[in-house]
Amino acid sequence: MQQKSKKNYIIPLISLSMFIILTFGAAYAYYISNTTMGTANYQVTLPKTTSLICTKTDCGVTATPAMMAESNTSSSEAKDSSTCSVTCTCDGSAGAVCNYDVYLLEKGSIYTPSTGIGNNKEFTAQLSLPTSCTAENDSTTETSVYTLKNKKVASCSITIPSGMNSFVGAVNATFRIYNPNIDQAEMAGKSYRYYLVAGDELPSNYVRKDYLVSSGGAYIDTGYYWQHENIEIYLDAIVTSNSSSQSLFGNEEYTSSGSNRNFAGIPYGANGSYAIYLGSTSQGTVTPGTNTRFNLRILTDASKNIQVFLNGTRKINKTYSGSVLTRQTAYTSSSTSTNVGHIFLYSNHNSVRGSTNAGTQAVGAMKVYAFKLIDNNVMVRDFIPCTNTDTGVDGLYDTISKTFFTNSNSSGTLTAGND
Repeated sequence: MQQKSKKNYIIPLISLSMFIILTFGAAYAYYISNTTMGTANYQVTLPKTTSLICTKTDCGVTATPAMMAESNTSSSEAKDSSTCSVTCTCDGSAGAVCNYDVYLLEKGSIYTPSTGIGNNKEFTAQLSLPTSCTAENDSTTETSVYTLKNKKVASCSITIPSGMNSFVGAVNATFRIYNPNIDQAEMAGKSYRYYLVAGDELPSNYVRKDYLVSSGGAYIDTGYYWQHENIEIYLDAIVTSNSSSQSLFGNEEYTSSGSNRNFAGIPYGANGSYAIYLGSTSQGTVTPGTNTRFNLRILTDASKNIQVFLNGTRKINKTYSGSVLTRQTAYTSSSTSTNVGHIFLYSNHNSVRGSTNAGTQAVGAMKVYAFKLIDNNVMVRDFIPCTNTDTGVDGLYDTISKTFFTNSNSSGTLTAGND
């Protein structure tokens, strides 16, 4: 069941959304290194007579093939850098205060390096803060992005001075790529896409939660099926109970009226060990374990190569047979609903020769902190665990489609964790 949320253009400070996208956004196939892509203003009404107007600039940094082909003798030499800013103006009477937090989040088609890349600060971030901001997580020192991403990096407060009715504060983020000491070819052509956000991306009638946990039988229909062979799937989760062979997410469907079928990317298994089904068969196994938080990323390309990363370490890198299951390749009949091929979360959408909802393989229990779907370098789903404060219902809010997704099954429950 999906409930569409209303768009909110004037929201409280807690829901202030303001993006600094450091590489191409979902609408772009690539960014040119060190290129400013444009500006945009966001206005938010705060309590009483105070408001905050923020301006963002888009820029990006890319490890071009030519850049990575250069042979530098020093790994301390920066290959490329890019700086973006978020500038906020607090409007109101003298003495009024605007408070907001700044987060560094992932966005777009996100590249996960294999073992070693990133651990030695090949790609770094460093914030420059006004005196009104307090840094967290060592964000003012040059630090590996992989230790800062998805965390609060600063707490800011703007106080309007006496005799004035507005005051400006700015946060700058500088990103650098260094000459890697291993696997340069792996970085070539990869864009790093992150953005700063002040407050939250959710509408005002949603409260962000730490995770969304399923009980047996509960699952979410993401409403999306793949359009291309080039895909990326990202899951940040903890499997707390899965004693029988079930699936964390994905879809499988027959590709003809016979027995042929393809898979859309499915971690299938039990007790913390999962075979990754894609194309026509399993492509290998990863073992994140149970009751342990893990990051799982599956990437494919048009050359039929699959890479699977577990907690940033590449576990699978091979050529696969068959094709990534798309809506176009799924077997459908004239009487079949259009959601054949939809990807499920907390379960595998196990269709049978065009059946819309023929069967599911719901995992016993899993906490989901984040789930992203990227199709041909375009982010198509970016889920945030939350609670709808109007209805009290827990679910996942997709910041791309602006849709609230809840339990698609008549049994089982989905329960949000802490704020």
